[in-house]
Amino acid sequence: MENFTFIRAINTMSIEGASNRRDAWAELGVTGVMGATERKLPDAADLESAKASLAAAQEELKNIETEARDDERLKIAKAEDEAQREVEDALIGAKERALRQPHTLRRNGLTFDEAISHTDGLKLVRLEKPLIVHKEPGCITVGDLPAKDEITDEIKKKVQFLDVLMNWEGELDFKKIEELFFQQRYSDLPHPIRMNGQNETPYDMQVFIVSKGETKWDIVKHIKFAEGSKVLRSTIRSMCTGRALEIDYCKQYREGGRALQYLLEAMGGFQVRYQKLIPAGSSTKPVKETEDIRKGFAFIREAGPEENSDGQFTSWTEEQVNDPNGPLFKWDKGTIKEFLRCLADKGSQANTIQDWPLTLKSFTPWALNTIFAPILPRILEHAVILIGKSEVGKSPTAYTLANLASAFWLLQKGREHEKPSFQSCNHLDYFRKERGRTTKPRVFDDGNFNLESPASVKAVTEVTGFERKTMARWNASSYEKNQLFVVCSNPYDRSAEPALPPQTNSDTVSFEVFYKLVRPSFHKDFDEEDLMGVFKRSVMIVFTDIGIYVRSPGTHRDPIKRVAWPDKDFGVVSLTARPTLSAYLKGHLQQLPPNHAEDTQWSLNLLQAALDGEEVPLCYTVTGKEFSTGKKYLNEVRPDLAGISGSTTHYFEDIPESTQPPTKKLRSVKSSSSLLASSNAAPTTASAASFVAKDKVRVKQEPTDALQKSIAFKKKLGSRTLQINLSSSSEKEDTKQTSSPLHAEIKQSPPHPDSTADGFLPSPNTHAEAGTSAVDFTNDEMDVASNTSQEDPMKNLPDEHDLEAENLGRTFSQQLDDFVDNMPSE
Repeated sequence: MENFTFIRAINTMSIEGASNRRDAWAELGVTGVMGATERKLPDAADLESAKASLAAAQEELKNIETEARDDERLKIAKAEDEAQREVEDALIGAKERALRQPHTLRRNGLTFDEAISHTDGLKLVRLEKPLIVHKEPGCITVGDLPAKDEITDEIKKKVQFLDVLMNWEGELDFKKIEELFFQQRYSDLPHPIRMNGQNETPYDMQVFIVSKGETKWDIVKHIKFAEGSKVLRSTIRSMCTGRALEIDYCKQYREGGRALQYLLEAMGGFQVRYQKLIPAGSSTKPVKETEDIRKGFAFIREAGPEENSDGQFTSWTEEQVNDPNGPLFKWDKGTIKEFLRCLADKGSQANTIQDWPLTLKSFTPWALNTIFAPILPRILEHAVILIGKSEVGKSPTAYTLANLASAFWLLQKGREHEKPSFQSCNHLDYFRKERGRTTKPRVFDDGNFNLESPASVKAVTEVTGFERKTMARWNASSYEKNQLFVVCSNPYDRSAEPALPPQTNSDTVSFEVFYKLVRPSFHKDFDEEDLMGVFKRSVMIVFTDIGIYVRSPGTHRDPIKRVAWPDKDFGVVSLTARPTLSAYLKGHLQQLPPNHAEDTQWSLNLLQAALDGEEVPLCYTVTGKEFSTGKKYLNEVRPDLAGISGSTTHYFEDIPESTQPPTKKLRSVKSSSSLLASSNAAPTTASAASFVAKDKVRVKQEPTDALQKSIAFKKKLGSRTLQINLSSSSEKEDTKQTSSPLHAEIKQSPPHPDSTADGFLPSPNTHAEAGTSAVDFTNDEMDVASNTSQEDPMKNLPDEHDLEAENLGRTFSQQLDDFVDNMPSE
């Protein structure tokens, strides 16, 4: 508009300039013909002069107008050049922005060819689970999609199509739709998201919902049948809730799929995607969600085979990866087998314990004062060796110390979310499968520690050492610096122990006596200096029938303190914790005690106080009886640490259920019938059913076999007469009313050419009727009687009912063989 205004102004100035020039010329006397008519006519000279002046004026006017037009063209051309440069700058900027943001769309839509160019270098992958996306409405509309208005081809089947609803009005619960898609409950989707019809062909459905108002929506559903299945147009139209559109790739089938996906995603709104655009060079393997991976491995732990003696790893893996409803569908087979091998290999390494239920609060006050007090300040730098009497609590003490040290180091490393754990085994060789680390202490328990070499024992007890390794089969066991190691060993020399003086609760024994006392727990190759090296590296606790010996680390030869057992109860575990320990050892403990976390923190508080050298009050025990109820109780008083109480109370009678550990009840196996599958039972699984032996095929007997049976029968029959009555009567009389000793259903067969009495022989394929015996006793079909007056030789044959019960499932030929064998001679 500015250019046109400028041109109009130029034209006005040119016209006004010409008018001014005419006025000037008029003042000079060149007024033209009108002015001459008012005066006298000029002469010829004047007339010629006037014509010349007029011609000159006209020429001058033309020149002025030409100059004006030239100026106008120059200004217009200049304006056009400036506008062109602005457009070019804008295009260049748009291209630069497009390079920085490849998926940026113009606000006036995007063509199919441009979508193809934008997705060049990408490829489509199918997602195992739907991807839910919430976006603002985009610039792509239904009209921009590469689709035909209707599916017109009635004969050609389609692999995919679009179901479109424009301006649909109604309420949509997107959270519910999202939940149903994740749960794969497609039949429960609300209208109009749910597909119509009863078509059973599996398919993937992507949904794109764009808001057009408060309750108005444009809904586009992209349906693609699985495994390249094709469906007729009539089926497609019966499935649609809106208008079925045919996808038109314009013969660009390879690039069209990704361009269509690009345009659908650019529509914005609420989207449920089952396809994703990724770089062409990346793997097509679908990416699994973290939660699905965890569920898959948990399923392998719970349901996977525990042995591979018969190839169970391979067969089970093949079944699971091909089960569409299983959590391992399309998993990598190598990953599953490797995990199964790792689980099976756990049996050849030290056990990891992560659910130890006891804490320091689970031990008696005298045990805390006598045993744990010397150990806790040295637990980070020295090993712990527990030697001596059985059933006093060496293993619970070792496990509790290891679990406490694990919790301490986990907190030091900022791994509060992990569970404390430790390893336990009865041979140093079993520790080789796992790298040593401070957060996982190790316990040697229930093994022959006296068979371990001096080098190995000194290595495992050197807690502050750097190069801690022991020899193992084809490998070595490593131990990290400050990794706690606890030993439990039983052998000790009872004969070397002196008696405790009367009326004495504690005393000391010489180092030589203590040396002889513990010597049986160490290898015969240990000399005195080797054993002194172990003494230097560890805190040593010895439990005997008389008392408890406690030796602190070092090479000193000071006397060792001995403390007598407090009472007849030779256990270090508190009475309040013994039900929990018993349930754990029996496998009945359902979960950790409810106050386990608080008790663990109290134990950590006590450990920290010991490491810091704080003074902690002694623990003690108070027994008494309640005045109101008369119940006897045992109150174990432990100090309060950081606001957490350490005291516990045990009632000897009527123990409250709230104080009992949460245990699980085992399933009862009492039954009147066998609960286990019999070895002769038919297999129940489809795989096992395929191995069931087939029914025996009945092969027609050869004539020679039939002849031999006939001859044998005639010899048995002798001079007696055999009467056979073949009747077509369908009525059968009751077998109890007949005097015939034997009646059998037979079918007539051609007689053998060499025999005159072989016509009674039945075909080997004769079958008994359903629900009856293979031999059916009737009067009409077979009657065997004797013509002689002598006693019937067949009276000794089995009763009819016995024959029925015995001959069930046997062919007539087999029964006839038995009949001939049992038939008395004449």
